[in-house]
Amino acid sequence: MKAWFRYLGMAAGVTMIALLVAFIFLRGSPRLGLLWAAGIALVVQLGAFAFLVRFRARPHGFLAVWLGGSLVRLLGLGAMAVAVVRRDDLDPLWSLLGLAGLFFILHLLEPLALRGAGLESGTGTESG
Repeated sequence: MKAWFRYLGMAAGVTMIALLVAFIFLRGSPRLGLLWAAGIALVVQLGAFAFLVRFRARPHGFLAVWLGGSLVRLLGLGAMAVAVVRRDDLDPLWSLLGLAGLFFILHLLEPLALRGAGLESGTGTESG
């Protein structure tokens, strides 16, 4: 649980910084598209990370959950693509690239949150 809350703080912080920087330069529908992308990215990443922490100790659990998380991220991109097609107020470029970029950045934070929370490789237990 400690790892998940650590990841929550890191992911929310990075997402907010990315949004603030982007909002300096963007107006209108790109802003709305990035807000949607940020919401989807945070929900999907937090869910995927929760499963990663939970099943880390199982022999093949880490790989299965990691692959499952990748599939969920791909489905998230598909859902965003459908939303972009059906709504006129979302900018397709900023919505989809923003979501893909946030998925990538937040995915890179996962090992830092695991290591920083004291989860030892392969044990699935928190020390301290």
